[in-house]
Amino acid sequence: MDGRGVRLVGNRLRPPSDSTTVRVRGAEVMISDGPFAETKEQVFGFDLLECADLDEAIEAAVAAAFRDEWGRVVATLIRMTGDWDLAEGCAQDAVAQALARRPRDGVPRNPGARLTTAARNAALNRLKRSKIEAAKLRELATLPGPADPGDESAIPDERLRLISPAATPPCPSKAGWR
Repeated sequence: MDGRGVRLVGNRLRPPSDSTTVRVRGAEVMISDGPFAETKEQVFGFDLLECADLDEAIEAAVAAAFRDEWGRVVATLIRMTGDWDLAEGCAQDAVAQALARRPRDGVPRNPGARLTTAARNAALNRLKRSKIEAAKLRELATLPGPADPGDESAIPDERLRLISPAATPPCPSKAGWR
């Protein structure tokens, strides 16, 4: 985001265990230390952006997440599959899928985990498909083929039995005969 000139300021925050909360209510000052928060969500940092519109801000945030998470996602897939090309292709597909789903699903809490999971699932699906494809090709290679494609005697009987009923016109019913 710094390279694009949209990030004005940003910082990572300290962990909640190091936190000190100061609340002022009227004349009363309450100070609490420790690893407890009164909310369900935690803020780990912030970035202040200056953008023309929401689309530019989303584009900048996606680019930053992509840069931050790309190496981890690809490294995880390479370790899992051992294939650099497959890993990079599935990571790219995961980013494209995340961008397409963002309007519907919103921004995930952990974009890196979402990208890694989507990319891992895509890699597993591709590996399964390629394994099935290889098995089908081996099976196809063992089937005898016709010597001459124009030779009709090379068509197995099972296929002729399936074609005959479909090509035979229906017989008129007895009620229709006079």
